[in-house]
Amino acid sequence: TGKRKPGDDSDDSMSESKSPPSSPRINNHTHEMDITVKRAKLSNEKVFPLSKLLGTLDKPQLLSLINNLMDAHPNLQSEIASHIPRPTIQSVTHILAGMEKKYQDSFPYTKWGQSKDDYSFNRVKPAIVELTDAILDYADHFTSPEEFPTSTFSFLHLATGVTNRLPEWDNSLHNELKRDIYLKLVDYWKKAINDASSKLHEGKIYGQTVVNEWARNTTENLVAYFNKYLRNLLRNLVASLDFKKWDPT
Repeated sequence: TGKRKPGDDSDDSMSESKSPPSSPRINNHTHEMDITVKRAKLSNEKVFPLSKLLGTLDKPQLLSLINNLMDAHPNLQSEIASHIPRPTIQSVTHILAGMEKKYQDSFPYTKWGQSKDDYSFNRVKPAIVELTDAILDYADHFTSPEEFPTSTFSFLHLATGVTNRLPEWDNSLHNELKRDIYLKLVDYWKKAINDASSKLHEGKIYGQTVVNEWARNTTENLVAYFNKYLRNLLRNLVASLDFKKWDPT
């Protein structure tokens, strides 16, 4: 066996010294390059369009999303409202028809048809309350000064028909819901007639055919549904619109 020469140790130490430890500056630079590369890859990835994501949501999910956004950011309410089209007679007719179907479907099934007892009332009441609340909300909208009288009378004609189709319950106390909505609709009819009369007296020009249509909707509804409440008042209000002579009996 050979012995190590006196210079062997120094050679080893010199060879080791030829591989200095990596500098922290170099490590940091490498890390930064890795991050840059990752960001570049992410930026090149195609982002799925938000419109497509929204398109996968159904109506209840969209409503929940919008309501949650407005709750979290109340300042968005006016911005969102400014982009929503105003309700139309056609759109509201569709909505109220859906609500009517909902309460009809809420009746418990019996082989004898719809029962008007207390049990059925408690089953159907939530859907009816939802419907009557919607009628009053839309009545506020359609009787506002910005609405054209034709739209106002058309909506009231629609709302009165929907109200007339509400069930008559065995327990008279349960019929207060229907009586209350009738009385509130009477006030909206009064307001609509007074507003239309004021516009006529201010010089607004409406065709005779249009005014006759208002008269027909008004008299038909008030005679059919409100004769308990408006018989005397009707003579004066209808006359104020210069409707054809009509005397409720």
